[in-house]
Amino acid sequence: MVDYLERLNELIEEKKWTEIPTLISELVSELNTPHLTDNIVEELNEIIGILKEYGYLELVVDLKRAYVQRTNDDSVKLSLAGDLIDLHLHDEALSLLYDYTEDSDYYRDALVLTSDLYQSEGDLEIALAKLNQAQDIDFESSLALSQAELAFQLHDLSAANRYLSTIDANDLDAQLNLYAIHLKALIASESGDLTKARSILEATDFDQLTEAMQVDLLTLYDLDGNYDKIIDLTADEVKTYAINWLLAKAYSAEHEYEKAITLLENMIAENPDDKLARLLLVNDYLSNHQKDKATALIQKLLIDFPHDFDVLQVANDQLVLDENYEEVVQLLSPLSDGVDLPSELSLLLAKAYVETDEIEKANSLFKTLYPVMSDDVSFIEEYALFLRNNGFRDELKTVINNAREDNLHSEELLLLAEEVSSDF
Repeated sequence: MVDYLERLNELIEEKKWTEIPTLISELVSELNTPHLTDNIVEELNEIIGILKEYGYLELVVDLKRAYVQRTNDDSVKLSLAGDLIDLHLHDEALSLLYDYTEDSDYYRDALVLTSDLYQSEGDLEIALAKLNQAQDIDFESSLALSQAELAFQLHDLSAANRYLSTIDANDLDAQLNLYAIHLKALIASESGDLTKARSILEATDFDQLTEAMQVDLLTLYDLDGNYDKIIDLTADEVKTYAINWLLAKAYSAEHEYEKAITLLENMIAENPDDKLARLLLVNDYLSNHQKDKATALIQKLLIDFPHDFDVLQVANDQLVLDENYEEVVQLLSPLSDGVDLPSELSLLLAKAYVETDEIEKANSLFKTLYPVMSDDVSFIEEYALFLRNNGFRDELKTVINNAREDNLHSEELLLLAEEVSSDF
């Protein structure tokens, strides 16, 4: 007879991974035979543990199915349901879980697993209801934390706080206690009490907070404009991306541009596709009077992210400041054919065409913008002046008449309307 445990260990040692499913298939067949030997049952848990360790969850399920079919063992059935949930085989898992009734010793555990299942499906109300049933049978602080989390996700902040108030911190390990603190802070933040949220997080030493808690606390300091605090807490620490990002913003806000630039350049060196860091770096270059570097970075951003609104807006802001219309045309004209530019950027390009004497291109772009910006008085003024100055009299009359019908008024439009009336 095959010693399945010994053979499994041999296959693993010899790295014969493709032979493991065949071996387990033989064991499943063995479990379905009328005469089940005791040694197979004794070794089954150890075999299952090894298979789980090496990621063979489907084979674990096959084994447990066979064993449950043979024995209807409630504990193994419950374990099988949990594995089925992990594999997203929810219908089969539910069929097992609903076998447990209130008189079963495993009923409470089945309710908890059922809650997990509905939570993974996004049905949070049923998930919470199942946890409530389980807690009515036997209260557990860790489950109260799960109840609070579900209530928070359902935006029932008072219920979330109520569940948290039932927790005995002594029943939770250090990690779960930190999570409970974090959840309290998130609830306070969600309810609009940012001062309370900050105080909750500040009550624990910064170095003891989880990364997510550190980021949330630093973000609250960022919102408060407390940039010195961000720098004091993080400048000398090994930092994650999110913390580096907040530190770079703090350096910028405190006019420590060299430090911000060094930090951002290092972040970009590690991740050249980091759009947000590159956008912030543009501003720091400009603030540090390194315009050439800022311009070069804008050009690179426009090449790498031609469809990105934020990138185009940064380009727009810089080009407007420069009023370098040849540069505007050079940067934006290649993009205008294949990209839906923001209206402000398209208008800037149209103006640049005018300033560089590319009147037909300007006219074409103004016509494209007109349906989109026809309710914008400043745009209508710009367009009407362009039409008048370049001899497009018929188009000017149409634009002025449409503006009058749309009740768009300004001193400039009134003067243009009088001019149009005298012409026709």
